[in-house]
Amino acid sequence: MKPLAYFFLAIILSFPQLSFGCRPIVGHKYSVPTAEERFAQADLVFLGTVIERRDAPELKEVTKHPYPVVLTMKVQKWEKGSEGELVQVVDTGGTDCDSLVGVFHVELSNPRAVPSPGWRVFARKSNGRILVITVNYTK
Repeated sequence: MKPLAYFFLAIILSFPQLSFGCRPIVGHKYSVPTAEERFAQADLVFLGTVIERRDAPELKEVTKHPYPVVLTMKVQKWEKGSEGELVQVVDTGGTDCDSLVGVFHVELSNPRAVPSPGWRVFARKSNGRILVITVNYTK
């Protein structure tokens, strides 16, 4: 039985997409878009405050991620596009590799730690939803 277990462990460790963590490729130069490139990619860019956070397991298929969340945000300033004063955006917990390509997510030390001001959100619109591309914490 042990040789079979070692075999499967070797397979999982050989293919990072099968494991749960990130395995950066040593020597690979990861491309991180500039703020201008992120702005061009986004349908919406705004500064806002998270006023509510809820887990959204029903959006796993949409996000292709096991931990999607819906954030209700109060917008202080629109930099690109406009959707009103309150918006709901879909974000995820991300992966360990996201920061390698300049992708960040809204992180709250405690899910109840709202309001949480100071987020600059780059988002795209898809099928009636607003999906986070990346965020910057500005505080």
